[in-house]
Amino acid sequence: MWTRSAGAESRTDPGTHTSTFCFTLGIFLLTENLPIVATHVGDVPGFGGRYNAVPLSSECPHVSLMDGLTLSQQSAVEHIDGPLLVLAGPGSGKTRVVTRRVAHLVERGVPPWQILAITFTNKASQEMAERVQHLLPGSRVRVSTFHKFCASLLRQYAEIVGLQANYSILDTGDQRSLLKEAMHDLDIDTSHFAPDKVAWRISTLKNDLVTAEVYSDQMRDT
Repeated sequence: MWTRSAGAESRTDPGTHTSTFCFTLGIFLLTENLPIVATHVGDVPGFGGRYNAVPLSSECPHVSLMDGLTLSQQSAVEHIDGPLLVLAGPGSGKTRVVTRRVAHLVERGVPPWQILAITFTNKASQEMAERVQHLLPGSRVRVSTFHKFCASLLRQYAEIVGLQANYSILDTGDQRSLLKEAMHDLDIDTSHFAPDKVAWRISTLKNDLVTAEVYSDQMRDT
């Protein structure tokens, strides 16, 4: 992902593709065996806060969340405390596990607005959002792609990284045009230094967290 903002450019690249996952933040609370959703914080001994309880949708009973799942998938759905890494191939039910785990977390009292389900493609994100809404109608669970979620964070906190909130994200064509323009201004012969290879090098350095200043120092020292 490349961004431009009022005369300043910044380039960032998405990370390596891994399996779909979701992460959560929240307090887990059950009252009289009734699944609840935390909607307000007040005072409760032991939790440092009080939660107003609302029943889950009748479409999302706990027992149905396990229907059609293998023992390994059930274990992943029921996991709550601490991080969990699931490695699985295409078509193995990762989306089913993630969405049912989201429903299970809400069933256990995790506020929906404290859950983020995130994936890579718009298609996968839309499918995940539809499944979550089927299990939890009207919930505030955030389902997004990495790019969309990170772009929204970058826009929200743009000033921290030296951008303006109205920055634009450049597509591949815009990136190459900008790179060629910069190389022309620096009198760099594009027939000897192909823009595509230069862009690849920039991407590699960004992935290695090497800044322009550090790379410039490294080149001077060689």
